[in-house]
Amino acid sequence: MSSKPKASQADKDGMHRILLAARNEFCRAGLAGAKLDVIAMEANVSKQLIHHYFRTKTELYGAMVSETASWLIAQLNALDYEQCKPDEAIARFIGGLFDILHEQPFIAGLFNDQSLSGGQHSREQIIRHPELMARLDKVMKKGQESGHFKADINTNDILAAALMVTIGCFTSGKIISTFVPVSFESYEDIASWRDLSVQFALTALRA
Repeated sequence: MSSKPKASQADKDGMHRILLAARNEFCRAGLAGAKLDVIAMEANVSKQLIHHYFRTKTELYGAMVSETASWLIAQLNALDYEQCKPDEAIARFIGGLFDILHEQPFIAGLFNDQSLSGGQHSREQIIRHPELMARLDKVMKKGQESGHFKADINTNDILAAALMVTIGCFTSGKIISTFVPVSFESYEDIASWRDLSVQFALTALRA
């Protein structure tokens, strides 16, 4: 009777190790270059076990991206946007995303890879989640109705541009460094870009 719970826990542990190893390998090599042999070795499982859970490498990639997206969305959804002023709520969202990307840099690699594939392998969008977007939309409308934000602007466009600025630090840092004197290798430069990302959005939104 005790064998089933142990097997279930073993399955969960094995799946967790596979997805973690897959994340590392896909972020390193992308979907096209990733090797199942490397994933199996890092996860300390057989290649056959990977195929037991996932029929193809693409299916494994999709599961890994969806799990990462769910985790990221949960982190952003856990932030309180409703109990603060609209500009503070937007700063909290953008700053929160920036902090997550700084602490979990592998996510930036997924942004790049998903951009190349058009997001077709993920069941869940990495950021554009209905519940999260609905909450942010309410913040934007509250800001416009209260006079904090301009009434004659498309807030979705501004939010999209602000996200590109925020994510760009992690996905295109070397390219940005060729245009501006910033390296993104020091804490000061990273913190400065965080402030810039927040101020970029608020300057465009504020009335």
